[in-house]
This record gives sequence, structure tokens and C-alpha cells, in this order.
Amino acid sequence: MNDDLKYLKRQHILNYKNNALQIILNNNNSLFDEDIMSLFKKPPLESMDLIKNKLIGITKKYNIIINTDNYNDIDSKYRERLSELCNKIKKVRLDSYNDIVNSFNFDNNNNEVIKLLKKDTIVLDKEIRKKFKTGIVEAIDNSFLEKFDKLFVDEPDDKIRNEIIDKFDKFINKYLKQLLENIDIKILVKDTILINNIKEEGDKYLYTLNNSHLFD
Repeated sequence: MNDDLKYLKRQHILNYKNNALQIILNNNNSLFDEDIMSLFKKPPLESMDLIKNKLIGITKKYNIIINTDNYNDIDSKYRERLSELCNKIKKVRLDSYNDIVNSFNFDNNNNEVIKLLKKDTIVLDKEIRKKFKTGIVEAIDNSFLEKFDKLFVDEPDDKIRNEIIDKFDKFINKYLKQLLENIDIKILVKDTILINNIKEEGDKYLYTLNNSHLFD
């Protein structure tokens, strides 16, 4: 193989790797910046704020009034924590899939392609789900539960306070389960798209390699 042909093949491989990395980046950005963050952002309408509406529903039975300003401040910090959590996990997924591409070796056989397998996504998704669950629970604890008394205009007595917390905890468990299920669905959809896009890019790489006159 002459030097020009070697150069062309190495350049073809480099372009293929860079395209694969760009596909991963775009997929990851779309998943976290759009899909998952849409679950964490403040709802556009007050009526869509599940946590606030549940709190109002619980406290109304005890004639306890929510301090709206304090709630909004606490809720804002809660969503900031979720945004930070999302960015951290976003990097974990990006780095993991980038490693698969960057560690691929073409030296032995140029006809091999980068493969992203379902088993790769399953292992990573379990790790991601665990990180989301732990992070969301911590965000709720640090934002709402640690500052629970600030949510009310008048502090309730201990009995009422404990009853409200107990009912709020039960709601939070259901809320967390639904939130994680929604995250799982969004990740699953993007995983499927990513696997297919990486395969398509590999098919294009092989087609050009085996059919272009440049590599004769």
C-alpha cells in the first residue's frame, strides 16, 4: 500500500470516528438539554406545578396557608439542584460512549466498524437511573424537607406538622417513581436512536471504503 493510499484510509477512519463522536454529542445534548430538562424546569402554568398543588391540597385540610414567596424560592433552588444533577449525569453518558469510539482499534482490520450494543446501554442506564434517583431524593430533602417550616405562613403544631410531612412523603414517593419512569422512557428512546445512527454511520464508512475508487 503506497503512502497516499495509507493517508486516504487513515483520513477516512478519522472522519468516521469524528462523525461518530458528533452523533453521540448531538444525541446526548438533545437527551439532557431538551428531553430530561423539560421534566425539571418550572412548569409554565401554576396549575401544572404538581408539588405545590399537592402541598396546597394537603395543608388546606388543616387550614394551613402556604407562604408563596418562600415556596417559590425553595422550588427555584430545588430546580437548580436538578439542573446541576442533570449536567453531571450528562457528562457521565457522554464520556462513556466517547470511550467506546476512542478505544476502537482499526489497525488490524479496516473493515471493522464501531458498534454500540444494547448491552452497553443497559449497563450505563442502570448507573444513570441510580444517580438520578439519589440526586433527586437529595434535592428534595435539601430543598423542601430541610426547610419545611418555611413553607407555611403560620407554623403548625407538631401533630399537624408530622401529619403533613407524612402525607407529603407518600406523595413524593409516587412523584419520584413517575419522574424516574419518564426519564427512563426518554433515555430508552434516545438510546435506540443512537444505536441506529452509529450503525448507519458504520454502514456509510464501509460503503465508501469498499466502493470508492480513491481506495483502489
